[in-house]
Amino acid sequence: MSIKVPMLYTCLYKAVVKMALYTMRSVFMKDSIVIVPCENKVGYVYKFARKKGNEYRCCRCRELGKDRYITVVDGVVKGRKDPEVDHHEHCEPFPESVVRAQQLDREMRANVRATGKRSREAFSEMMQSVAKKCKTSDEQADVVANLPFYSEVRRQLARHRAQRCTPVPDPLNLPDSLRVTLRGRQVAPDDNNFDEQFLLYSG
Repeated sequence: MSIKVPMLYTCLYKAVVKMALYTMRSVFMKDSIVIVPCENKVGYVYKFARKKGNEYRCCRCRELGKDRYITVVDGVVKGRKDPEVDHHEHCEPFPESVVRAQQLDREMRANVRATGKRSREAFSEMMQSVAKKCKTSDEQADVVANLPFYSEVRRQLARHRAQRCTPVPDPLNLPDSLRVTLRGRQVAPDDNNFDEQFLLYSG
């Protein structure tokens, strides 16, 4: 006897796998990593890095020599295969507190590079944001335990800031880039104001 499967259940079987995904920056400061929370191991997550288009590859599997891909469209994992299966036998998910700490750390670095914010100020803002992004005190403690100390990132933040701000070792000898006005930097080379310089006091 044949059994007719209701259309509703057929659609559910073929539907996309909806999970609470979120993204984080890679070590190159690109927003190209998708975090997939584990349903079978609460408090742990898998990290998938964008390979091309909507295709993402498991970061840990890649390190172990295996390619495990998922497809993500509009923040949703598509496909019938559970994102938690078919990984390398030694692939283990990451504690979510570790990934959250990495996310905060990389957002801080990207912020410094984009705005030229001072290192100490950016670090303080990152620490203050923990309370806003973690619901419980236990979650906050776990994330803070995985964050770097300021002494560990101070020099790296200074290098990121240098991408935005021109260092001035000698205030009596300004770099050429700081002697030119904003208009002088933005106009075309054939413009009369190209490389226009500030009037510097020399007395």
